[in-house]
Parts: sequence; C-alpha cells; structure tokens
Amino acid sequence: FRKLGHEVLPLIAGGTEKTKKCKNIRTGPSIKKHLRKTFPAVFWETMKDIALLWFDKSMEKLLLKQIEKFKPDLIYERGNYLQLSGCNAAKKMRIKHIIEINAPYSEERGAMQGKSFFSSKSLRVKKKQMELTEKIVVVSSALKKYFLEKQLVDGEKIIVIPNAIKEGEIKTNEKEIEKIKIKYNLSGQIVIGFVGSIFS
Repeated sequence: FRKLGHEVLPLIAGGTEKTKKCKNIRTGPSIKKHLRKTFPAVFWETMKDIALLWFDKSMEKLLLKQIEKFKPDLIYERGNYLQLSGCNAAKKMRIKHIIEINAPYSEERGAMQGKSFFSSKSLRVKKKQMELTEKIVVVSSALKKYFLEKQLVDGEKIIVIPNAIKEGEIKTNEKEIEKIKIKYNLSGQIVIGFVGSIFS
C-alpha cells in the first residue's frame, strides 16, 4: 500500500514488544499443570476463547479511537479466530473493509488445539466476518473453493493472492550456494525451498 503512495497506520493486536524471558529461575510444580489433569481439555480451550472474546472487545474500542484520529478510507485486516473487532469498527465508522483469511480458522483451531464451548460460535463469527467485509483475500484457490462450498460466499467477493515474494528482492550469495550444493550433492538437481509449517 505504501509503494502505491498510500499513508498506512499499522495496528498490531497485542503490540510488537517481545517479552523478556527470565533465565536461571527455578519454579516449583505448576498449579496449572495439576489443574490440567483435573479438568477436561474442552474447559481450557473454552477459557482461552473467553479471554479472546474479551480481548476482541477491547481491540474494537482501540480501533474506533484510532479511526477517529487517523480517519482512514480503508481497513485491511488479517482475520483471526473469533475476531470481529475490525469488521465491527469498519461498519460503525462506515469505512471500507477488506479481510485477509489464511485458513479455515474454526476447523484449524478445533483440529490442532481441541474443541471449546465456543466452537459453534466461531463458525458464526467466521460467517459474519465474510458478510460484513467488502472483499475477502485468500492465499489459495483451494481455500476459495472451500469457502464457496462451506460458507456460501459470493465468489465475486473473494480474491486469490498466493503467498509470494518479488524475485528482484531475493539476495543470494553464489559462494554459499555452491557450498550447499557440494555438501548435499545437489548439483544438477531441482531444489524446492519452503519456509513455514505444513500440517493436515
């Protein structure tokens, strides 16, 4: 957006400060660890979701204040599980809104961390995100197909922009590349690199 000449105000939920880790501190047995054995996983996932819903409410207030000051024409939001603050703030302030969705969050959360009492609510939240926003940006045609089949979203509303970088921005060190080729016997081989996480 900046390269296109627009003024951008980034607003990162949770802030950008890194937490300081204390070293060489010994702690006794965690109470939480014992409680985890007592209560089922669904209880802990529900508690996490309650905290997330409260956080979303506080983010909406912060967003509304920032909109009053900055007066943007558009909110471009990276969507998340159980988060409606961006969509709600945009609707209240009558601002255009685009949401980027990188995964089917509700299903992903349930599969990776477990179900909560808010699992069905999360599906309604996802549906509402898609209804309130003007455009939905997804990272693959498979994700677009998924949302069309499961959410009954208008296909015209979804834009597919695959994750990528500009080739001209890649800086390479030919000497290091040659060392790696020799080390792993890669001369004449096609090598595909990936940075990220793969899970099913």
